[in-house]
Amino acid sequence: MKCALELDAPSHERPDRMKRDCILNQACEVAGVRLERMKINYAEKRIEIIR
Repeated sequence: MKCALELDAPSHERPDRMKRDCILNQACEVAGVRLERMKINYAEKRIEIIR
């Protein structure tokens, strides 16, 4: 099984990035690739998996 990782920075809250993320989600789904999204937690200086 294949998996893709996407690191979502604060820029992912912009409308243009949200549109791009939607396209990426659909492309991965059609291709049968699991997409794991991660978010930067600047306060705790770590990366969190988005569920």
